[in-house]
Amino acid sequence: RRIIHTGGIGSACIMKLTVNSVLLTYLQALAEGLAFGTRGGLTAEIVLEVLAESPVNTPFLAIKSEMLRGKVLEPSEVGASLATVRKDMLSIASTASDLGVPMPAAYATLVNLSAACAAGWADREIAEIASFHRLLTAQLNA
Repeated sequence: RRIIHTGGIGSACIMKLTVNSVLLTYLQALAEGLAFGTRGGLTAEIVLEVLAESPVNTPFLAIKSEMLRGKVLEPSEVGASLATVRKDMLSIASTASDLGVPMPAAYATLVNLSAACAAGWADREIAEIASFHRLLTAQLNA
């Protein structure tokens, strides 16, 4: 990878938050899409297979596909926890407010991450938000 100079002091922090905002709202969209598809009768495997062949495919989707299907990782396998990315989303929401940038998708992502952490999922891997969202959907429809 190459180093990209982003500007003055603080610009790299804004860039990190920008990348995390896009990545985490993408993950939230995947979680919602999986919940929508499986609630509509599709299997998670079919949904992910079709997404992998669509314009929304990314390297992230391939890397996290097992967890998006429902695999639970051992604590030692967790790369980034839901609590860690929730902290990032809090920083994104605060900074967006300071900058006057409306970010409804980021706020929705923060709400879902907060709900997952409050439900005891804080130490789980970030892609496990998809399993949490499917569980939440099932509970709302029970």
